[in-house]
Amino acid sequence: MTIRIGTPIRSSIVVGLVSAAVIAYELLLMQAFSIAQWSHFAYLVISIALLGFGAAGSFLALMKGLAIFRSNRFVLLCIFLVAVSMAWSLSISQLPAVRFDTYLLLIDHSQVWHIITTVFVLILPFFFSAMIIVIAFQRYPGSFSELYFASMTGSGLGGILLLALSWWFLPHRISGLIAILPVFGLIVAEGSRGLKRVLCAVGLSAVFLAIICPARIEMSEFKAMNYAQDLPDASLLSERNSPFGLVQTLSSSYLRYAPGMSLKHGDVLPLKYVIYNNGEWAGSVSPVGVKAVSDVMNHLVEALPYIMVSRNRILLLNPGSLAEIIFAREKGVGEIDAVFDNPIISRLYEREMGEGVCFYPKDPRAFLEQNRLEYDLITLPIINSFGGSSEVYSMRPDYLMTIEAISEAWDSLAVNGVLSVSCWIDYPFRAPLKLLATITEVLEAAGVKEPRTHIAAVRGWSTICFIMKKGQVTAVESERIRDFCSQRLFDPLLLPDIRQDEQERYNYLQDRSLFDYIDRVLAKERGDFYSEYDFYIRPARDMSPFFSRFFQLTSIPRLTEIMGGYTVQCLGLGYLVVLITFVVVSALAVLLILTPLLSERLRHGGSISLCLFFLCLGGGYILVEIVLIQYFILYLGSPVYSASGVISFMLICSGLGSIASGRFREKRLSLVISLISVVVLLYLYTFLLNPVLRLTISSPLPVKWLVCLFILGPLFFVMGIPFPVGLSTLTGGDKARIAWAWGVNGSSSVACTAMAMIIAVEVGMGWVLLVSASVYLVALLSCRR
Repeated sequence: MTIRIGTPIRSSIVVGLVSAAVIAYELLLMQAFSIAQWSHFAYLVISIALLGFGAAGSFLALMKGLAIFRSNRFVLLCIFLVAVSMAWSLSISQLPAVRFDTYLLLIDHSQVWHIITTVFVLILPFFFSAMIIVIAFQRYPGSFSELYFASMTGSGLGGILLLALSWWFLPHRISGLIAILPVFGLIVAEGSRGLKRVLCAVGLSAVFLAIICPARIEMSEFKAMNYAQDLPDASLLSERNSPFGLVQTLSSSYLRYAPGMSLKHGDVLPLKYVIYNNGEWAGSVSPVGVKAVSDVMNHLVEALPYIMVSRNRILLLNPGSLAEIIFAREKGVGEIDAVFDNPIISRLYEREMGEGVCFYPKDPRAFLEQNRLEYDLITLPIINSFGGSSEVYSMRPDYLMTIEAISEAWDSLAVNGVLSVSCWIDYPFRAPLKLLATITEVLEAAGVKEPRTHIAAVRGWSTICFIMKKGQVTAVESERIRDFCSQRLFDPLLLPDIRQDEQERYNYLQDRSLFDYIDRVLAKERGDFYSEYDFYIRPARDMSPFFSRFFQLTSIPRLTEIMGGYTVQCLGLGYLVVLITFVVVSALAVLLILTPLLSERLRHGGSISLCLFFLCLGGGYILVEIVLIQYFILYLGSPVYSASGVISFMLICSGLGSIASGRFREKRLSLVISLISVVVLLYLYTFLLNPVLRLTISSPLPVKWLVCLFILGPLFFVMGIPFPVGLSTLTGGDKARIAWAWGVNGSSSVACTAMAMIIAVEVGMGWVLLVSASVYLVALLSCRR
């Protein structure tokens, strides 16, 4: 689509280049936080970006009387500062004086100041980028649609650029490469050639230096990779980045794989190397053919499905070790399918294993949807971590542990096939209870009248292996399980004919309530137990896929009384981090954006309806963005694909809607129609989006991208109309009001980023769409006043 004659071409190009760099940088920060901390900090990154955008509008609204802030020299300086801050802010955030650690938040209050310092360091590229865009809007009030198109389209292309760079470069080097884009903007921008030459030379030098000697991303000291690097002979063998994460392989003679190994077995399993994804254990590679592999695996609770009966065809979903594959082959399994959601890890295993195993680098849920085979055994990756966790993963969706996922696995089992999944024993008891609740409800939904007869479980000193069988667990299998337990000092936890005296023969629990809780989960009245229990153990579903979310705010008073405040806070660390993020960024939004803007409104007569309109536009837009990213993680099979794809589609289509709005003669009417369309589509998506996606979830990835464009394109197109039309019709072209409206829009977006996740966790993603539709409805009502 061409820009009409008279449009500020140079400004549009600069806005497009800067916007592309900003979105690429925002997505890079999401990956950087996933490496340094954990994935839930992605929402902090989005909040930081929006806070910077809002603060820029606030600053320009307050400084409207000073012409210097609209001069070409000031714009050139802003572009230069975007390039330099983008190249170096990530490196600065890794300095000891700035860097923070999630696990230290509750015991070291100085970490809060580290977070605030990090926010102010990382906000700079977004702040200066927004200054450039807002000044362009102020200069050319008759070209809102074209400038907004350039901003949105550039942003969408920036998301695609980050995906490409992620395959070729390590994360700490990408920020410098992205910073080249605003340097190109310096060359294009209007202004003194002498000043441009100086700024380009200094900017290129800073960017080049950031590319060749960037600071590495420092991982939390509590991440598995950080522990391993401290081993005496640890050696980093390789690093490979991709949209699926940073994969590192590390070797050490001290590394072992034996989760919950029987106390009767004295040997350990040597490893060639361990695989880490974003600093977290993702797999291990042991020497193929070593006898110790079979010896160790035979003394893990995960061996349970192999001792019940021989298996011919098995499916391993994200196996945590090559030893699992080797063990299956040594057990005489004829056909082994191994599915990995990270293609780099899949290639590593395939290279080590050679022939005899079919490796599939694709999302496990997509594989289950496409699968037409029947398996004698399907295994899922081990849940939780040794000794439990602080729920740092509570806000991370896990679509492999939902009711729908387990049901799909159940449908893929042969007549007497079994599903096997193990978990670490935590305390207070959470993960085993939620896992059993999920299995039980899947069995009941499949028409099984007595779920207990289809379940077996074995408990070691630190792990539990659950078995869900397509047929009933036979008496012969029960005796084999008992023999297996007695030989390896395990305890049968669940059998159709289990006796109380055999549940705790070798591994004693200080708190025996686990056995009572299990009986209550298996009972028909388990709903009462869900409501009474202090932790959230209702099974996860695709519309709220947070299996590791156990913390409940309503239980804080009782748990604090029993366990103490610090312990309770640690148990809900992941959830509390999002709540803290919500409070901190909302307070900063009020301090940096709303307070000065509202005072400015009172002095110069800005209307309440105008404020409400742009508050609702910003909040509604970000609510839709966040929830659709969550929706499409399952559909596209990758959080990075989902974030990049949804953001890119959203921004490009919104940009097309923006430039189309410039052709409308009746601005007010087009504004009303576009808002009505958004509200109607969001209400329809609430009820129809998930069923429609399920129909095509088994399609190849290119087809899925087309489906995304077809489904999301109309919504994103009309969502791109209200903002530029609102700026041109409701602000009257007043420069202060334009900046003021931009700031108000950004302030609501900041708060709604974390709010979207809180709503999704508490009541489900469908409710986020309903809330966003209601917010747009309020915007519609406010613009008609």
